[in-house]
Amino acid sequence: MIAFLAQLHAERLAPSILIFNTLMMLLNDNARSDNNVDFYFQLKLICKLVSSCHQFFLKGPGARRLQSEYLPCFAERCVLYRPLPLDIELDIEDMYSRIQLDPLEYKTLEDARSALQELETKKKKKQLTIEEYD
Repeated sequence: MIAFLAQLHAERLAPSILIFNTLMMLLNDNARSDNNVDFYFQLKLICKLVSSCHQFFLKGPGARRLQSEYLPCFAERCVLYRPLPLDIELDIEDMYSRIQLDPLEYKTLEDARSALQELETKKKKKQLTIEEYD
């Protein structure tokens, strides 16, 4: 199903908002589950989707959105479920190499969460400046 969604996006039949919503759904869905196996499966799906759509995340608004909204949240979830199995680690490395970015590696969960909070404050500040011009 993920490969089909990626193919639809490649053929321009599925908008990028659908890809980002799917990615966020996969990331946020594991917050309710205590089962690591479910999370590992979701990580594989996420890596497959990003790797399949990688050409759309190399530049432009897709790349900015991926870097500012999605990857920090992804890195925080990976820290939360450490140690990751080797096949998942390799999938993550492959995903980052396809989108031509260095992986976001946080040492502790607090570092990851503080980075997420920093991004949220930047996002709110940007929205406030945009609203001033309206």
